Amino acid sequence: MRRAIVMTAFNRDDYLKKTLKSWSKVKGLEEYDFYIKLEPSSREAKITSIIEQFQINQNLNVEIIKNQDQLGVLVNPWDGLDKMFGMGYDFVVLAEDDIEVSDDILHYFNDLSERHLRDEEVMAICASVFHMWKDSEEREHYFKKQAFSPLVWGVWKDRWYSYLRNTWDKDYSTGTNGVGGGWDWNIYLRILPQHNMKCIYPMMSRSRHIGKKGVHMLEKDYHASVAISFREHNDYTGFKEVPDNE
Repeated sequence: MRRAIVMTAFNRDDYLKKTLKSWSKVKGLEEYDFYIKLEPSSREAKITSIIEQFQINQNLNVEIIKNQDQLGVLVNPWDGLDKMFGMGYDFVVLAEDDIEVSDDILHYFNDLSERHLRDEEVMAICASVFHMWKDSEEREHYFKKQAFSPLVWGVWKDRWYSYLRNTWDKDYSTGTNGVGGGWDWNIYLRILPQHNMKCIYPMMSRSRHIGKKGVHMLEKDYHASVAISFREHNDYTGFKEVPDNE
């Protein structure tokens, strides 16, 4: 299975530097092709320098895809995923410039993307979960739920072309009176129920949002987006599916 990571980035070099530092600790990163889908901005030179240093430090082939025009938060992720699948990748992880990841996140994606490759119940694999579990053993458990989290997630080529590519909300038009629009809410509120499908979630979050300010984030609302169960380091021993307890 050919796998890739595509990260969307804009003008927040402070967040990007912290995010790439977390990716630098990820085990098995060399097994993935890494792309950064960069929007044009006045910070482009600084951001490019950070990416190039990350590439040198990790001895990775990191390709920067520079958008000629600003695509925005709705279209840039779609364009990144579509380019990856058009290049022949079978499974693609969509990341963002303000989301840190655990060191075993690719173990998580590798294991479950293989295990659920032909699982017709599953649309995608999400890395972030917002509740907290007390039992440390549950960090290797996962469950299926008819919900969607965009804070680092992976999808297979067949699901992309069958369900997501042509239904992606690029202009908030799927919402009602300005509520429930955008590609992530569209997947959650309409695409999953329409096809009676679910996403995979970890019991212990494999990603953590660090962007207190952004296009859709006010600092006063930031606390609600933080995955409190996140651990930077986990010892991978394999994953076990358990029922959703909610």
